[in-house]
Amino acid sequence: MRISSISTLWTNNSINNIKNNKKNYVQTPFFNKTANDVFVKSSQPVAAHKMINFMGYPVYIVDGGNHATDMQHFATTAGKDIELHMRRAEDAPNNEYNLNKPLKNIETQLRRLNDYGLTDENSYVAVPIIIPVSLENLAEQYKRVMGNYIHLKPHTMQSSKEKLLEFLARLYTEPDKYRKYIEYMDPQNLGLEYAYGIIEEINKLKCKKVYVPAGHPQEETLNWLAGERGEKPELTNYLATGYDEDNKVHNMLNYIKDQGWYDFNLLALSKADVVNLKKMDGFSDHIYSSYDTTVNDGARGVFNLYPIRENGKIKGYSFNDTITNEYPVEEFPYNDEVKDIAKFVGLSVDEAVADDAETYRFKQAMHENRIDESFSGKLYPVWKLFDENELREKKIFAKGDFVDYKLQNFFRRNGDYKIIYPKGDCENSGRPSVKAMWGSSYSILSAIKRDIDKRRIKDNLKAYNNLSLNSAILNLLSNASDQRNIGNLNDAVKYLSKAVEYIDMDGFSPNNSMHMKAYKDLANLKFELGNYDEANGLYNFYLNNVCKNYRLSFSESDKDKYINEIQRLFHRLAEVARKRGEEDNAKICQRAAYEVGYSRLGEYVIKRRADNDVNIGDIFV
Repeated sequence: MRISSISTLWTNNSINNIKNNKKNYVQTPFFNKTANDVFVKSSQPVAAHKMINFMGYPVYIVDGGNHATDMQHFATTAGKDIELHMRRAEDAPNNEYNLNKPLKNIETQLRRLNDYGLTDENSYVAVPIIIPVSLENLAEQYKRVMGNYIHLKPHTMQSSKEKLLEFLARLYTEPDKYRKYIEYMDPQNLGLEYAYGIIEEINKLKCKKVYVPAGHPQEETLNWLAGERGEKPELTNYLATGYDEDNKVHNMLNYIKDQGWYDFNLLALSKADVVNLKKMDGFSDHIYSSYDTTVNDGARGVFNLYPIRENGKIKGYSFNDTITNEYPVEEFPYNDEVKDIAKFVGLSVDEAVADDAETYRFKQAMHENRIDESFSGKLYPVWKLFDENELREKKIFAKGDFVDYKLQNFFRRNGDYKIIYPKGDCENSGRPSVKAMWGSSYSILSAIKRDIDKRRIKDNLKAYNNLSLNSAILNLLSNASDQRNIGNLNDAVKYLSKAVEYIDMDGFSPNNSMHMKAYKDLANLKFELGNYDEANGLYNFYLNNVCKNYRLSFSESDKDKYINEIQRLFHRLAEVARKRGEEDNAKICQRAAYEVGYSRLGEYVIKRRADNDVNIGDIFV
């Protein structure tokens, strides 16, 4: 999900921020999302506290509304031995809550975790809440309240934490005094003044780890811009397939970055792990990933929702496969929203698509304006309904190959000749899906499952195998090398991927040459196999750590070695960018390769990359 149940009500927050900003780059509110929108929404401004037991490790989720229901069902897919305990805000005494201030509810629930001592060093806490404020608006209100200017860009957010927390503390302690400035950032009066209180409670938690979502800083703006440019079909098609026709989506993204439009999640100012949205592989950035310097984690956050049928009737939905009912239909809050989609998704083409005679009758009814529900049981091939001009002018093929009788919902077929709904395929996997369940909130739970899996496997290795992780990693790297030498690249990737997993369990260190070699070798193999998205993520991770080593080195020979490697990596990233159709990024990487080792700009590039900031284009402006 893009945003939590609380911050779903904030979908126009950034818009109002923009409207109140003196630059005024958006004149009218946008994104009154329709029922057909693929992004999951919640309508209940209610906080809930859930405790989920992941394989013996307690996990607390602070959330509410439909989003809480989604998180609950998704969390239970992590393992069979899960105990779920729920306490909802609506069950608490009314005098403890102001239900018109949802963020107050979140603060109260977190305070309860602290006051009642519910968490300990074995606990994991998820706070899948996003409080988005545009950086321009945040800087403007900071200036009005604090009396001085603050330079807020994605690459300055980590270094600006202390000042921003002081600003939020003032709003928290004297909200009435600063009410009009709060309202500029919180036009729906959802309680932004409680952001500091939430952050304080997060920082007090006694637990193994606490996680917050990084957010999706360009989602609203990109959707708006695509609408303004008449490129919504291209954007939707890109989200479903990864195909960027004429580089239109990346051109819009570059334009947004050039304008400095970035919505920031205030909870990223806490000491929590700030978890970024990643694609299905868990490595690659999503189009809606964050890129500010508070982000320090990332995990898969895209899941298709497959309809599970029994005797032709939908019984529920699965996040992970085509068999397991992980979200029973009677508990699914979006049944009405997806009913016209679910009836076809997952069926064979022969079952779902009208034959020539049925299509001819439907086309006649179209022209005579007498379409009725008698046509509702089939999908119709668009190339048989529309002429070439209509197909081109309305960009119909960018939407799909088949359409329902309402001419609203478009579908395609996958490689198994099953009907898929493109807007639901956020995995880009072709697995049939009625709805795209995506967002950094899902990434949080993926990160928790990952961390618990690592913890459990590490314990098992020590307890049962009497084998150190270091030995296991060495064995895996040796096996990978053997497989590569005989040309079995895919098997080599499997061994290296497992080695990287074990390295993460052991605790990655840029000073460990074995750790670095594993990431470098895996990136090179992904590149050779044409998996450019995954290679991009791995190369960037590796490059950032090479830059860290450079900045920590004292020997001139070591520095020269690192400079050569940094230059090589920027050249390779330029090559990857071109393979991905990102010519602007390729030019930036090429420029960085030439500056590194020769100029102050090159030193600044290395510093930024050592700080995990992968967006360096502004340096060369």
